[in-house]
Amino acid sequence: MRWVIRGLVALVILALLAGTVLFMVPSDRIAALLARQVKAATGAELAVAGAVRPTLWPEPGITLNGVSLAAAGQEPVLTADSISVGVSRDALWGGEVKVRSVVFESPVIRLLRAKDGTVNWDFAKGPAPKASPAKEKATPDDTAQKATPQA
Repeated sequence: MRWVIRGLVALVILALLAGTVLFMVPSDRIAALLARQVKAATGAELAVAGAVRPTLWPEPGITLNGVSLAAAGQEPVLTADSISVGVSRDALWGGEVKVRSVVFESPVIRLLRAKDGTVNWDFAKGPAPKASPAKEKATPDDTAQKATPQA
């Protein structure tokens, strides 16, 4: 009888521990990080139409439902029923988010070319990065104007 009680107590403790870990997974923070990283890498918007749920198995992370990836004003290049994002347990205990895996469920990739030749996978049409003043090149006319003394 003691072993049965000890086993039940152990199961309750494991359930409480799993619940604690589940609440430690920052679902919204991971989803926002993923959207920012995708935007920075491709210039495309990652849209989530469904729920964002935390997961524990096989690794802690989140599942995003109803996901699409599209450049501004274009048809989506990628749609998926869901994306599972796994994060590092060690980093999570330290309060950091380090993505370990990304798994797409039922992905559909649509590469389209319009009659005018534009394509939906050209993400380079986003805002051009601003050049820093130190890296700008002076033209010969600019140099000549700066070198002439003013009377």
